[in-house]
Amino acid sequence: MYRLLIIDDEPYIVDWVYELFQQNQELDLDIYRAYSGVEALSFLKRAKIDIVMTDINMPEMNGLQLLKEINNSWPLCKVIFLTAYNEFEYAHIANKSGVTYLLKTESDAEIVKAVEKAVNEIDNFIRQEELIKNAKRQMEMALPIMQREYLMEKLKGNDLFQISQNQLDELGINLVENDELLLLIGRTDNWFLSRKSNDKAKQSAIIQAITQSFFSTVLKYAYLQLDNSIMVWLIQPQKYAGEGVSPADFWDKTIVYVEGTLDSIQDQCKKSLETSISFVIDSKPCSWKMLSHRFLSLAMLMNNGGIKNRDMILTKEYTSDGDTEQSEQYTCCLQQVKFWNDKMHTLEAFLESGEHKEFYSLFIEFKENLVPIIKTHSNLRSEVYFSTSLLFLNYINRYETLLEKLATYPELTSLMNINCNMHCEEVFESFEKIADMIFIYQKVDREKKNMKLVASINEYIQNNLDKDVSLIKLAEQVYLNPSYLSRVYKQIAGVNISDYIFSIRLNKAKKMLMESNLKVHEIANSVGFDSAAYFIRAFKKSAGITPQEYREHTLKFK
Repeated sequence: MYRLLIIDDEPYIVDWVYELFQQNQELDLDIYRAYSGVEALSFLKRAKIDIVMTDINMPEMNGLQLLKEINNSWPLCKVIFLTAYNEFEYAHIANKSGVTYLLKTESDAEIVKAVEKAVNEIDNFIRQEELIKNAKRQMEMALPIMQREYLMEKLKGNDLFQISQNQLDELGINLVENDELLLLIGRTDNWFLSRKSNDKAKQSAIIQAITQSFFSTVLKYAYLQLDNSIMVWLIQPQKYAGEGVSPADFWDKTIVYVEGTLDSIQDQCKKSLETSISFVIDSKPCSWKMLSHRFLSLAMLMNNGGIKNRDMILTKEYTSDGDTEQSEQYTCCLQQVKFWNDKMHTLEAFLESGEHKEFYSLFIEFKENLVPIIKTHSNLRSEVYFSTSLLFLNYINRYETLLEKLATYPELTSLMNINCNMHCEEVFESFEKIADMIFIYQKVDREKKNMKLVASINEYIQNNLDKDVSLIKLAEQVYLNPSYLSRVYKQIAGVNISDYIFSIRLNKAKKMLMESNLKVHEIANSVGFDSAAYFIRAFKKSAGITPQEYREHTLKFK
């Protein structure tokens, strides 16, 4: 639906064009009228107008002045000049500004055709070449963010997220899908002393530039700045080259090169930023599949006291194969718990928005992935239990009426019990029951609010039939966007707002025809029809007879 605003200082012109489009069944228009340029501005300040049809010569503010205001407020709005002046200067200005120029002597069909053209131009705008160019520019600007999000999925341990060479190339990530990776983690030691976000961004850019000067000529690598002081480099050799040099030898040389340049990078950061950086480097490469596990292992080494002083450089070493396998298995479990805990905000979003199908689908994944882990590693059970409990408690505590309804449920008591000793399956069953109760509460609450919204709109319409009951005015009464209100009203009430308004006007008109001696034009005005002629046509189209015939017929059988 598009909004059409008709403007002229001659009321009969406005009403004629208004009725012309009211009777048009093909164009889906929300139509408004203004009898001066100043009045039109009030509409333009209240809501988006898609098409404006206006006279040029008007007192206080003419069409050309109004055009400037429209271009400033709604640059995509289509303007049509409907004027009695067939002057070259006006037509030239209109053509230069991309405005359609029509004379009031044109036929109704030509006027409708001009609005149809405007509607088509709006519809076709999204397919214009300029929009595609803008999208490409936006893509280029967003590329660093997309690169980071892409690689972060692997660091988080999302096994459903597959690395492909095509995607790496499209995102400009200089890494190879089938090659192993060397993981390097850095930490800015005084990161939290700088409170300004732009200072941190500048610092990160300089560190990236310094490492690029050492790495770019001999290595393939990708750089990620995490949300805190941690930086990550994913490194691969530039190529395997040299007669008799095996990939293993080349990896050894790569690791030696990276380790050997870290102190130089530290020195440059001190000189350029007056800050110290500490590093943890893996002692052997890993596959893309093991990347998240290695990352967590190196992060734990950095954060659990491995680096106590500034300017430290540590290498992650591995003991026997059995210890390494056991350690990596446990790290894998830790990574899985962290990965699903990180996705808790997605569950929370589904719970908040009442998307129960999406919630249960993701919750089943939680259960299937976490129950085997917490059965094997009991020390991780509490972490999983309390992070999930917190999800529900955060929601429940914000709604007092919901808390009262759930107070007697044993599932809620278990949820809040710090010494809960239920089996893993029972814990998740308890969580699901609480989710069931929350979604039932949401449905009932939503239905009450929807019915209250419709009742409020209907009451306003019934009490203000002779006043402004336009979609914009109704939306202002309930603080909603007009387009959203139109859509949600139909979903709840089953009819369009405009159809409801018309039926209420018609029913009230019928009652007044039966119970009063008011003239037809007086009744038309009191129920919100702008002219008696339009009222008579609309009444006959709906009832099959004219208002006067309806009155006579009713009185005859009364």
